[in-house]
Amino acid sequence: MTYQQRAHLWLSCIQQGFVALLPVLFLGALALTFVQIPQYYPGLESHIVFNIASFVVSSSYGFISLFLVASISYQLADHHIQRLDLSMTPFMMAIMSLMTLVIMLYMSKAPQASLSFGFEHIIHAVVVGIIFTEAFVLFLRFYSIRFSYLEHEINGQLSTAIRMIVPSVIVPVLMIVVYYFVFMDSAYIETVTLWVIGPVNAQEGLSGWQSVKVILINQLAWFVGIHGSSLIATVSDVLFTTVNVDNFNGEMISHFAYLGGSGCTLGLVMTLFFSRRKSNRHFAKYAIIPSLFNINELVIFGLPIVLNRFLLFPFLLIPILAIGITYLSVSLGLLEFTNHNVVWSMPFLLGGYLLTEHWSGAILQLVICVISGLVYWPFLKRYEVHQNQQQAEKIKGLITQLSDDQCDMKTALKAPGELGIFCRRIAKDLASTEHLELYYQPKVNSLGKVEGAEALLRWDHPVYGCLPPSLFIPIAEACGQIHTLGMWVIERSLKDMGIMDRSYGFTGIPFAINVSPLQFNRDDFFNDVKACINRYGVDPKRIELEITEGQRLFFTDKLVSDLGQLTNMGVRIAVDDFGMGHTSLHYLRSFPVHGLKIDGDIIKDVVDSAIIQEIVQSMVHLAHGMGAVLIAEWVEQQAQLDMLHSLGCDQYQGAHFSMPMPLPQLVAYCVKHQK
Repeated sequence: MTYQQRAHLWLSCIQQGFVALLPVLFLGALALTFVQIPQYYPGLESHIVFNIASFVVSSSYGFISLFLVASISYQLADHHIQRLDLSMTPFMMAIMSLMTLVIMLYMSKAPQASLSFGFEHIIHAVVVGIIFTEAFVLFLRFYSIRFSYLEHEINGQLSTAIRMIVPSVIVPVLMIVVYYFVFMDSAYIETVTLWVIGPVNAQEGLSGWQSVKVILINQLAWFVGIHGSSLIATVSDVLFTTVNVDNFNGEMISHFAYLGGSGCTLGLVMTLFFSRRKSNRHFAKYAIIPSLFNINELVIFGLPIVLNRFLLFPFLLIPILAIGITYLSVSLGLLEFTNHNVVWSMPFLLGGYLLTEHWSGAILQLVICVISGLVYWPFLKRYEVHQNQQQAEKIKGLITQLSDDQCDMKTALKAPGELGIFCRRIAKDLASTEHLELYYQPKVNSLGKVEGAEALLRWDHPVYGCLPPSLFIPIAEACGQIHTLGMWVIERSLKDMGIMDRSYGFTGIPFAINVSPLQFNRDDFFNDVKACINRYGVDPKRIELEITEGQRLFFTDKLVSDLGQLTNMGVRIAVDDFGMGHTSLHYLRSFPVHGLKIDGDIIKDVVDSAIIQEIVQSMVHLAHGMGAVLIAEWVEQQAQLDMLHSLGCDQYQGAHFSMPMPLPQLVAYCVKHQK
């Protein structure tokens, strides 16, 4: 991997690590919001409900760095395992990186009375998660001890665990030693922070420029995953020494520059309600209540803003713009701060009112919130475009993976992670036929005249877009939806056939309808087909059922009898993709077949391959010998048509004539290409 690719991988794993913690962040944000209530109603803090809420905050936010290091390590390890086919488990990697972080923090906090694993150590979690995993993978690939006695070990879990023993000892020890001698006792972050801000006048407090620097430091810290408020709190005794409420102070910054939390994210949450992405609108519903109390961890780490290049500029700009508007209002006499004893978690509008003891403070907060929303809006739109592109690429990859002939859909439906989630979502949405549509591809003779049409199912999914039948048909077969879906196709095809008869006068064009072998195994299938034929008054001789080979067809006496009843009515039976599956010849000897469709993989090489030409010619003799029609699909070139015609094929389908089309376009095509 190049350095750029590796950096992109790390960034992606860090963001995915934060997103994976969204349930923990939401629980903690909700509990933290609830804990603030006793500040407005003294005496409630001893109630058991608020004690429980405090425990929830401690167990979620208090261990967030441990959750994060495990999450990042798991994401990165899982990527390397798939890319390099390594013999290790991502779960154990996550546990080992968590243990390494705990040891490091314990060494640095041992002399103190308490040990915290909260937001103040998020940067440690990010660094340890990346470095530990990369070092472990490097050691396992190039320096691991070769356990020759494990080469024929059947128990894969045992051999994997044994191979991980040596790097599980060496990598943590090396990291802990380096941390102990180089980084443990350094207070470089606090030192650099005070140096950047500069000396603070004890009587006047922060100057305007110093306030801007405080805000920038806070914002940049949040953006890279460091809890900015905790960082500023370590030097707050130096920065906020004055009680002069007419100057810049912690309360002014908290309630006007940090509306909704650092970055003035309340405005961002408001804009999310107008997002075109449903997931963003739902996220806004979860984030709105904590944001009203200036609790923004859910937005920072859940949206996420952390390391999000699309939201960096407004995240830095808006708090500076907000504090500038506030200072200008004070300078013009429009606003006067009369109370500095207002907690940071005071709700939106109420905090502004209490700070100024006048509605002007609440109005200014409202104005700043509206401005922040307007500034965030264009950047959010760009981020949504990026989100849509990412989702489209991910969906494309999943579709490619699931459309592979070797993919077992029943296994995929039960799989963890994105693949299983995607499959189960498709299976659930298949229950509705709202977005399903039938397209028709003409069958023509060698002169291009229409002799029939094949009904092809299309699904324009409201979220994922147009999905190929090679994806959702196997899923429908695996989850049992194929029976409902198949009958919908049959009923809609016969209905459209009736429309062509009554409205357009095309009474001689047969329709071919694809049927999964699983449908034949359903007891009521044949009765339902006959009921549909009678309901729409369609001539059975114009109906052709094409049997696909996606599933195995189990022949019984009843099945053969039911097929015979259909064929006696005049319904034709055709075998799709003939020549590539192991069941094709089995079909021919088990029931009467009226049509054979040559598999498209054969057609694409028919011009250049003498062997393929001989195979097609054999199929022609076979089909004609049993009184069946031979149809060639995927015909895309005139040369293919000429060759297939010379070999004796009867009908043709493909892009050379027409792509699948809706019923009105099929009618127009038939008018132009009638016999």
